[in-house]
Amino acid sequence: MNHSSHYSATLRLGLPIAIAQLGTIVLAFADTIMVGHYSTPALSAASFVNSLFNLATMIILGYSYGLTPFISSKFSQGSKAEVGAIMRRGLVANLVFGAAVLLCFGVLFFLLPYLGQPSDLLPLMQSYYVTLWVSLWFVVIFTAARQFTDGITYTRLAMWLILAGNIVNILFNYLLIFGIGPFPEWGLFGAGFATMVSRILIAVVLLAIIFWGKRFADFRLPLSPDTLSQLPSLREIHSKSWPVSLQIGLETFCFAGSAVMTGWLGKIPLASYQILMTLGTLGFTLYYSLGASMSIRIAYFLGQNDKAEALSAGKAGRNLLLLNAALSSMLFYFAGNVIVHLFTQDEAVITASLALLLPLVVYQFADALQICYANALRATQHVLPMTWSSAVAYLVVGMPAAYLMGFTLKGGVEGIFYSFAISLMVAALLFAFFYHRFMKAKG
Repeated sequence: MNHSSHYSATLRLGLPIAIAQLGTIVLAFADTIMVGHYSTPALSAASFVNSLFNLATMIILGYSYGLTPFISSKFSQGSKAEVGAIMRRGLVANLVFGAAVLLCFGVLFFLLPYLGQPSDLLPLMQSYYVTLWVSLWFVVIFTAARQFTDGITYTRLAMWLILAGNIVNILFNYLLIFGIGPFPEWGLFGAGFATMVSRILIAVVLLAIIFWGKRFADFRLPLSPDTLSQLPSLREIHSKSWPVSLQIGLETFCFAGSAVMTGWLGKIPLASYQILMTLGTLGFTLYYSLGASMSIRIAYFLGQNDKAEALSAGKAGRNLLLLNAALSSMLFYFAGNVIVHLFTQDEAVITASLALLLPLVVYQFADALQICYANALRATQHVLPMTWSSAVAYLVVGMPAAYLMGFTLKGGVEGIFYSFAISLMVAALLFAFFYHRFMKAKG
């Protein structure tokens, strides 16, 4: 392939992922806008609970990412039945891991009163928390199954399902938050219930298509015991999945911990944090769409032992990610004022949110680069260095920097936001070092 064709191939593969992610962003925007217009306490409570469940979701999503290189590598060799067998093993591994995550977050529910948040928000937080906890079971199923369809380059299926689920979610949000017509006015609980319904729907439909749809019949063909014994075992899948999960989990933990710190500053900073995190997720999810596409292509070429094309795919992905970061930064800076006013009519929250636009722009390039090289490392299956690199970037550097800049230096929530640029850039540099070292050693 010539170099320019890598750009078009990456975009062609990543576009359905990006559209699906944009649909998720639209959903997050709609959620936050509706909850924000319902009441500021509901928006503040949603900010805190969403930060916790973003951690759970990203841990689960990260674990499922460990399956994709196995799928893409084997798919490049043309064995559909073996790809299907790996998918089924991966689904089992993800269900077991997901059950452990859900158990931890079930225990966390009982610790909510001890996390230093405003006491009058606790009832709102608890009811919303329960709905998101139930729906997380179906996130486990969907994310694992999606790595199969994405890994075989059929990224459009997940795109259409996510978009359909988002339509259902937004509709039920409107009906159940505000109590339209015969529907009850459930407020924040209604938003959580709508999310639960949509997640159940898309997970069940995706499984039905994979296990009964004609398109995937060849992936369901039986294999001999000898062939099965040569495929990655549950232990091997787990060994490649948990470091990715920990990497993403530590990053998200840094942001979730920052949300807890922001809660110590009061309701207004917490509400503004939710708005800017929702806005910032636009850039993050687009970066991850391109990163996932790049990872699939690098793994595909490595499966064919073609290092030169794998490197070219990585360079194209990196350049596309940096371009995307530039475009996202311009959007946030020049259109942020208009977007923030969509979320709330509370002038205090609007003023606090506008002050965070510049810190949001500052960390976009670091975010894009760490996503780039995290996905590149994931494609190589050389994932163990990601764990301690993330521990250094987010625990040793990130969390202390957030506290130092937010409280010790009295920067408040703005200082907390500026600290993200530091932790994300440390992660990007470490991931890039290990990726290039691996590719150089490959010869």
